Amino acid sequence: MDVRVRFAVNDQALSYLHSRAFGYAMTTPQPWAQRLQRHSLTWVGAFDRDSLIGFVHACWDGGSHAFVLDTAVDPDHQRQGRGNRRRHWPRSRRALDHLGSLDHRWSLRQR
Repeated sequence: MDVRVRFAVNDQALSYLHSRAFGYAMTTPQPWAQRLQRHSLTWVGAFDRDSLIGFVHACWDGGSHAFVLDTAVDPDHQRQGRGNRRRHWPRSRRALDHLGSLDHRWSLRQR
């Protein structure tokens, strides 16, 4: 698995992942790249070879508040411990460091 921050978004691939992760039939690809550029501070993708298998992005309110949205993992890759594997932490840490360096108040709720 490869973790990529602010990767070049393929609308078709992200729409497909989103539909699989949230259990609905994809009819038309959504304009993800355009939306992310306009509304997101950053985004992170998880790739298995070159297939997008996970995604999350950080949105903002146009002011000082930010939040994480659209956390999605392909059902075929869920519950395999990929997000918990120590070897992926340095790349995930880079994404978190990037988010932390931005001047926003975070609305995060931990379980």
